[in-house]
Amino acid sequence: MEEHGPLLTLVGLRTYLLPLPLVWIGYRAFETRRQVEDVGWLIMLQLAVIAGVAALQFAGVTSMSGSIFEVPVGFGLAGILRPPGTFSAAGHYGMYILLSIPLAFGLLGLRVPAWKRLCFGIGLAGATIGLMVNTQRATIVLLVVILPLILMLARRRHAVAHAVIALVVVAAGSAIGARVAGQAFVDRVSTIAMDVRNALIAIPSERFEDALRTPLVGGGLGVASPGVGRIEAPSFAARSLEGQSIKPSEAFMAALVYQTGVPGLLLFYLFIAALMYRGLQALRACRRTDLGLLAAAILGFEVAICLQSWAYDPLHFPPSRVLFWVWAGVLLSLPRLAATAVVQEPAAVPRRAPVPMRRLARPRRPSTERPSVA
Repeated sequence: MEEHGPLLTLVGLRTYLLPLPLVWIGYRAFETRRQVEDVGWLIMLQLAVIAGVAALQFAGVTSMSGSIFEVPVGFGLAGILRPPGTFSAAGHYGMYILLSIPLAFGLLGLRVPAWKRLCFGIGLAGATIGLMVNTQRATIVLLVVILPLILMLARRRHAVAHAVIALVVVAAGSAIGARVAGQAFVDRVSTIAMDVRNALIAIPSERFEDALRTPLVGGGLGVASPGVGRIEAPSFAARSLEGQSIKPSEAFMAALVYQTGVPGLLLFYLFIAALMYRGLQALRACRRTDLGLLAAAILGFEVAICLQSWAYDPLHFPPSRVLFWVWAGVLLSLPRLAATAVVQEPAAVPRRAPVPMRRLARPRRPSTERPSVA
């Protein structure tokens, strides 16, 4: 068994426990329904800017106006350039898109002024363009799975109608993205079928089998956390040269078993299951409101992260590591925000025309004066 010191334990605690308070932060982030709308349209406009940067990277524009505005070109994989947009890695941008497209679907289901709806549409188109330029295959596959799931979870006629509008926007964004990415996107998608068995079955299964060598207690927190190679660089490199087992953090579920054994894996996902169950209850409470599609979108994103954790590590690295916990808290707050909106914006009572009323004449009193005598 490898030496395990307190420094590695602190790294593990930071990795798995430090993000948990983000659920409470997400729950308290919005006090009114209006705040959700305002943050939503700002995020959507931001997506268009990020997509523009990614398109410039893909086009090979390395400098727009001197070194201050220099645009990095990303990196190539199998002959295809994968731009990171405004993120540090192409995979991070792909994970942001995995939230952004469902979030745009949910925001388009809100009853908002036309200019906000336009912002939501611009953001969805930008996210679609970014997806085609970024070509994150895991994001493409997961969106194909969860977008129909979101419609099933929403289960309301108005939600389906707004989702159809969102699909029209996606089609428009795809047309623009095709002009930017073109054949590169097609080539990248064509590799999904060839690589699916290796990426989703063979490699994750091998890592999980290797992790099950210590199924009860694992090797201790931190031994498979991100950054462990930098902390123990000499021994990490030595084990690599000697062909010994390296505990990678890329497969999130296997990394949990490496560190805490099967009991730790079950405990962690029991917490996530409880969180998602409460999210499902929140969705049920919001179905009859226009927040229902947004609740379904967030829950669909959580399902996508759990599915991706089998083969990859979305809960190890930002931005998905932060987005998952924050928006889980936001989902729990949606019933409260829906109730607040009802109180602040009561249903308008139709005004009725005033009914004409006839004013009754006041009866004349008999005179009490005595007639005068001539």
